[in-house]
Order: sequence, then structure tokens, then C-alpha cells
Amino acid sequence: MSGHEHVAAIVVFNDNNYKVFESTIPIPKGAKSILILVDLSGSMYKVQTLLRGVLGAVIAGTNAEGFVAELEPQGGTAMIQAFLDNATLFKDVEVWILTDGYENRFRGKLPVAGDTFIDLTTADYNSDEYLMGVSNWLTYVCGCKIFYVGVGSAAKRMTEMMSAQKNVHTGQIAETSSQREITGMVW
Repeated sequence: MSGHEHVAAIVVFNDNNYKVFESTIPIPKGAKSILILVDLSGSMYKVQTLLRGVLGAVIAGTNAEGFVAELEPQGGTAMIQAFLDNATLFKDVEVWILTDGYENRFRGKLPVAGDTFIDLTTADYNSDEYLMGVSNWLTYVCGCKIFYVGVGSAAKRMTEMMSAQKNVHTGQIAETSSQREITGMVW
């Protein structure tokens, strides 16, 4: 991640989503700006120490370095809603998604190219169809480089789906990873 000196915003998501950090300074000349989406659903409770280590490594050396939010993991994983609600933030940024799993709240149809839609109305959240549909949509709607960081073993399948997409970089952080290993993966 070398060269990322500016965090535009940090958005946490569960059943709701909200900005916990938003930059008030201009982007330094030559710096890349990043938007970080952090899963704070109930399942993150068991990996929250690991998540803090990952987030700390991602924001090290940026304008958000030292930012600490003590937030309690709860609810479901409404990743799609977080993207929809924050669509205006995806201009001229690289997006980092830190999660232990995958979307498990959305029901409906989503565009994936022009007039092509995926129907997630009845698909099982754990099915390959649903996971691939979500990964297709995330890359389509984002339109920028995505860094998808799976935090813990539960994220492995979605990390694999995301790794099949163009313009997406993935990493999988094991529950046993040291801070040194985490830093090495994100940098």
C-alpha cells in the first residue's frame, strides 16, 4: 500500500452504516486517496482484535493514523447498502474492504453491466451464486481498484470470489496472524 497518504473516509457497516472518519484536509499532491469500508457486524466480535490490527496497518502513515473508534460489533453484514449509501465517495479513490465474511442482508436485483442484472431475491447467502453475484456487483458499481481483506477464516470463500474479479487485490488474514504478518500483507 506504499504511497497511500490520504484516507478520504472510513465507513463502518453492519445493519446500518456510517462514517466514523472523514478527511478535512486536501489530498496531498501525488498521493492516492483511499476509502475504507469496515465490517462491524456481530460476527466481527470474535476477530475484533485482529480487525483493529488490520485497520491500524492500513491507515499507518496516512492522515487517519492514530484514529481509534471503539465500536461494538453487532447485527448483520449489509455491505451492499453501505456501497449504495456512500456511492458519491467512490470517485478518485481506491476502496479497501475489511470483513470477516460477506453480504448477508440484501434481497433484490442489482446491475452488473449495462442492462444486465443479477437477481439475489431468493439466492442462499452462502451459495456460490450469491457470493459471485455480490462480487460482480461490487466491482461493477465501484469502478475503481478494490482491496478486499478477509479477516479470519470465515472470509475465505468471499475472498476467493473477489480474487476472480478484475481490478481487485485480495488478502486473507488468518486468526493466528501476528501484527508483523498483517502489516506485511497490507503494505
